[in-house]
This record gives sequence, structure tokens and C-alpha cells, in this order.
Amino acid sequence: MNEKQSFNNEKMSYGHEDLQDYQNLESVKHTPEEDEKQNIQEIRKNIQEQAKPKEVYKHPINPNEKSEPTHRYLTKKIKADQYKLTLKHVQKRLPKGQRILSSFVHKPTVETISEVAGKTIARPSGILGGGIIALLGSLVILFISHKVGFAVPGSLFAALFLAGFALGCSIEILTKLFTKKIKDKTY
Repeated sequence: MNEKQSFNNEKMSYGHEDLQDYQNLESVKHTPEEDEKQNIQEIRKNIQEQAKPKEVYKHPINPNEKSEPTHRYLTKKIKADQYKLTLKHVQKRLPKGQRILSSFVHKPTVETISEVAGKTIARPSGILGGGIIALLGSLVILFISHKVGFAVPGSLFAALFLAGFALGCSIEILTKLFTKKIKDKTY
């Protein structure tokens, strides 16, 4: 009988230890999020231990030495050099025909003539005015000459274009003058 009691006691004690082990295992089990948080905390701790203080990376400042700001000026030469460099870079990517045309158009003499012409002769308002007046005037005169029966000179279109060009440019100048006067009065 003693054996049965000792066996039962062992069994009970074993069962009790098993229950405690099970409870310990439950407390040890972690979810993946908890493991990840713990891993991140360990990494942060390692980083803080290995990190150097910010004073190590600062440049020593001598209080006797005055530091003056460095000014970088863009001169005409720097701008011209950068323009040439950009132009070469873009022209390398163009097909051969366009590259030849681009190299001709971007020669200094051609560029200056084009810039001057763009500011004086080839005004968009003048070209638009010249085209409209030349078209409408030519249509009206050709219609009248067809009805009446007289010959139309070949220079008629050119003369009408020049008259329209002058009219378009004068309208542009007048609008700029009047809008400038209105702006000056409002301020």
C-alpha cells in the first residue's frame, strides 16, 4: 500500500510540476510583434552603445579666427562656358542632320543676328498683322479686280503685308504704352 501512496504522491507532485511548467511556457510564449519589438529595442541599444558623440564630428572652431562667407559670382565667362557645355551635351544626343543644323544655328554670329531680328524685325504682332492684312486685302482686291476687270500687280501682296506689319507693330506699341500708364496710375 505504501507503494500505491508513494506512486500517487509522485503522480500528484509530477502533475503539479507539469502544471507549473505549462504556466511558465505560457508566460514565455511571445507573439511575433513582441519579438520584433524586442529585436528593435536590442538593435537600438547596440546602436547607442556604438555611436560616437556629435562633438567628434564637429570641426574645431578657433575663436580668434574669423570666417568670412565665400561668395561665388556668376560671371559672363562662367555663363558662356556653361552654355557651351550644355549645348555640346544636347547636340551629342541629336541625330546627325539636326546636329549639323543646331551647330549652324548656334554659331555666335547667327545667334546675334537672330536675337536682334527677334527683338526688332520679327515681332509676332507685326507678322500676325501683316499676314491678316495681306490675306484680307488680297482677297478684296482680287475680288474687285475680277468684277471690274483690271490687272493686279504682283507686288500687291508684299505691299499689303508691309502695311499690316507696320499696323500690327504700332498697335503693340500703343497697347504697351497705355497699359504702362494705367499701371503707373494705379500704384
